[in-house]
Amino acid sequence: MNRIRLAPIAIAGCTLLMWNNAFAYIDPGTGSLLIQWLFGAAVAGFAVVNIYWERAKAFLLRNSGSSGHDQDVDGTADEAGRD
Repeated sequence: MNRIRLAPIAIAGCTLLMWNNAFAYIDPGTGSLLIQWLFGAAVAGFAVVNIYWERAKAFLLRNSGSSGHDQDVDGTADEAGRD
């Protein structure tokens, strides 16, 4: 290897050898921000799952021939639309 290619490797090696601990302080606001991110991601995930679940359910009901809205659980017709 020539010296031009060896120089970045040597500099990176020396930098890694001189690594020190940072002793950084993380304030309580950072912890609450992380908790908010986790809850927000969970709520967004549930919303996405719900949207795609409803789309899949509508697709399957449309293909099966019934809308699912005009019949009760026991299969009888719904009385709401009649006069």
